Amino acid sequence: MDAETRRRQLVAAINRVAGGDRAALRLVYSETSAKLFGVCLRILGDRSEAEDVLQDVYLTVWRKAASFDEGVASPITWLVAIARNRSIDRLRSSAASRAHAPLEAAAEVPDAGLSAPRAARNRRGSGGAQELLAGARGASVGGDPLGVP
Repeated sequence: MDAETRRRQLVAAINRVAGGDRAALRLVYSETSAKLFGVCLRILGDRSEAEDVLQDVYLTVWRKAASFDEGVASPITWLVAIARNRSIDRLRSSAASRAHAPLEAAAEVPDAGLSAPRAARNRRGSGGAQELLAGARGASVGGDPLGVP
């Protein structure tokens, strides 16, 4: 079968999918799944993720087949665009979920800055935090750092 015949067959199948024809969706899947899986796998780099996204692609085809316009794009271009967009969406959502680490993970992050006691020693001399508190007591009302007489 030549390329133009395959293209016309795919256009007809997508149009039938728009009418709810499950057999037409099976035909679209059998004719395009290898190529679309390759697109997903290339973008995602993970076979399991690519398989999940490919399923989403064909669900989208089922829901949006009526929006296909052969005057705007060839059927394979339309399908590849769906696969590409779904794959990128998956990348973005997984990157966002990885970026939101649990609060407990903050304890494991090293702090290159000065600790409070070390900063106090550097500012006040070798007396450290005790000297800093003594200075605060003397500066406050009634000699108590909380201002209680």
